[in-house]
Formats: sequence, C-alpha cells, structure tokens
Amino acid sequence: MQHRLSHLRLAMAHRRCAPMFSWFPACLFGLTLAACGGGGGGADISGADGGAAGAGGTTSAGTFIAAAGPLCAKRAANDHCVQPTSSSATPFALMKAITDPGGPVIDFDGMGSILNGIVTDKGTPPRRELNFTSYGMARRSIQAGRNTFTIDDRYYGNAQAYPATGEIKYRHAGDASSVTFTVGMQEDQNDKDLSYLGLHEIQAIGSESSTWVSALRLLTDQTDAPQPRQ
Repeated sequence: MQHRLSHLRLAMAHRRCAPMFSWFPACLFGLTLAACGGGGGGADISGADGGAAGAGGTTSAGTFIAAAGPLCAKRAANDHCVQPTSSSATPFALMKAITDPGGPVIDFDGMGSILNGIVTDKGTPPRRELNFTSYGMARRSIQAGRNTFTIDDRYYGNAQAYPATGEIKYRHAGDASSVTFTVGMQEDQNDKDLSYLGLHEIQAIGSESSTWVSALRLLTDQTDAPQPRQ
C-alpha cells in the first residue's frame, strides 16, 4: 500500500489537467470507497445485540444500523430528513427527491477525497492549466434538496442540467465555485440502473482551486443486511 501511495504522490506532483475536471470522479472514486468502507458504509460494529460475522464472510443483521423507515419518515431538529438507509429508498428515488424544487431537504455526512491546486495561464493564446499542490481526505456536512446543495454552509443553487453527461451543475453566488451532481444518463435513471450518485465540489478562490469528490450514499441497515449462512 505504501509503495502505491508513493507512486500516487509522484504522479500528482507533476499532473496537469484541462479545466473540464471530467476525470476527477473516475480517478478519485477508488480512494473515496477505500476511506468509506465501500459503497454501503454506516456499519455499527459494536455488536450490541450479539451480531457477529457469519460463515462464508456474511454478517448478521445486528452488525448494521437500524432501518430509518420510509424516506423522510425521520426528521432532525432542523426539520430536515435524516440520511436514509438502504431500505428507505432506492438511489433513483433519492435523486428524484433531491432534484424536486418542492421536495424535502435531506442531511448527509459524507467523506470525500480532496485535490488542491493552482490555476495558471500559459502559452499563446493563453490556456488555463491546473497544477496540483496537495491532496487528502475530509468529511463534510451536506444538505441536499429542493434542487440545491449546501456543503459546510456553502450554498449552491441556479441548477443547470447537462443530459448528455448525466450531470446537474449548481453555482455559488459569491464566486466561481460549483457543485456537480451525477444523476446518470436519461436511459439509466431508473431503479434498475442508477446505483451511484456522485458529488463533487470545486471551490475556486482567485488562482487557487480545491476539489472535493464524494457521493450520496444509502447506509446499509439491518433490514437490507446480508444474512449469515445456516
């Protein structure tokens, strides 16, 4: 693992990219999954009710969190919906609720990968380039709903859909920062095919840029947990 990280540091120290940032989710998705324990996450490994690993690598339902019930059945003190679990809704239903201008606001707690860099203009005519200076991981608070996003108190609205790439982009009113929400191609927006709701925030402050790549996840609960083999 250390050997692979060393190569990653060397690659990022010299990497330059075009301003479209289209490769960010692909190259960082593996890092995000590693930090979050895969796409499920949310496991309570305390085994409070005696849950333990089952035969053949399966896990008893007691290892996982309690089901949240139907989507938005539980509310926080701010009246936002609590982060849903895997039996609460499908990713498609979650995406539809978030992008509905009259829908609810849902609170998430997300871990993501960070890339920091400096944007420079080079060549004739000038061409913008991003040179990476550092990278890491960070957990951020997300409020998603009414076709807007708020990440660590930074509000993003003015949604603009890009059907050709299966994305919706949200803008920050104060600067060039933005959030891109991956909702899938039109033909994949259904319960069968939509399994990943990617999210990445680009903070642009002067010549500096910081990109945080994460995803909105349904936490695996006791109702949806794999059962131990008998």
